[in-house]
Amino acid sequence: MQIGRLKTVQEHLCTLNSLCLVLGFDFKQTVLGIHLSLGDEGPKSVSNDTIQQLAAAIQQLREIKLQRMQKVNNDLKINSATLFFEFCVLSLG
Repeated sequence: MQIGRLKTVQEHLCTLNSLCLVLGFDFKQTVLGIHLSLGDEGPKSVSNDTIQQLAAAIQQLREIKLQRMQKVNNDLKINSATLFFEFCVLSLG
């Protein structure tokens, strides 16, 4: 049981690290906000609460990532529409 929990914590930490890298967040600060033992090389907290907080942090960062991707997508659509409009105006002129 303990080994399974440790594996879950390690997987969550790996996922959090990847998301922090992509989003430009400080991984260590993020995990220290969940549990102090997660920022050390020593034993990690594998309690249900820690696992739930890690999962919640992952979900929150995934939502931020999705929001940023949607904003970029919207900005690209607006820029494309503007360029197309300018092209049409220049073509008619």
